[in-house]
Amino acid sequence: MEYPPPLSRARLKELEACAPDDAILREALWEIARLRRLVLRFNHMHQMLANAPLAGGAASAYKAVGIELAAEPAVHEQAEFYARRIP
Repeated sequence: MEYPPPLSRARLKELEACAPDDAILREALWEIARLRRLVLRFNHMHQMLANAPLAGGAASAYKAVGIELAAEPAVHEQAEFYARRIP
């Protein structure tokens, strides 16, 4: 099953603006925020292991995770945020 593309922070804010008083939407957005933080922590850990020697299957898993993290809007948005703040 193919999932739709991930949502950017801007798109999530648009959804919130459509129904600001919707309790179910607000609950879902909080869950999405929690999962985005998890993605960012995992991306940080992935970067820390970049130079670590990894054996066989771990190296393949590391590469696969890197490909998936590279497609996450949260990762791109964080990189853009820090690029603006740190010249």
